[in-house]
Amino acid sequence: MAERLDFDGRVVLITGGGQGSGAELVRETLERGGIPIVVEYNREREADIRAAIGHQGALHLADVRDAEAMQRIVDDTAQRFGRLDVVIA
Repeated sequence: MAERLDFDGRVVLITGGGQGSGAELVRETLERGGIPIVVEYNREREADIRAAIGHQGALHLADVRDAEAMQRIVDDTAQRFGRLDVVIA
């Protein structure tokens, strides 16, 4: 049996968090006490993602292929939350 990841209190960056398995990972992160940092390209999913994470994390609308944007997201996460513990891409 696979061991479940312990997200309690951890800052978790999730790419593609607006649909499918990414959205499921956002939900699981919240249920396990984690802080989701969601990176999503599709602006049409913004409202749904914000509703899902509330004030418990952050949403960044960006293309993961943009290295400079991803660096800004990591820097912002470190500044706002003090660290980045897990990346799921």
